Amino acid sequence: MTAIKGQQALSSAVDCDNPVEAQYHLGMEIGVQGTPAIVLPDGRMVPGYVPAERLADMLGLDG
Repeated sequence: MTAIKGQQALSSAVDCDNPVEAQYHLGMEIGVQGTPAIVLPDGRMVPGYVPAERLADMLGLDG
């Protein structure tokens, strides 16, 4: 960032791992369409916000 702001020449691009891209594609494969999204241990997907009490019930965490 400093080099660009100082109008200095940049070295060639460096290839690096991109775990975010891999996770994004995995999400697309299993049907995640937004956040938050929770996949429960039994495989059910909970899309969107869920109040804490309801999520605890879904997980069998009766208080």
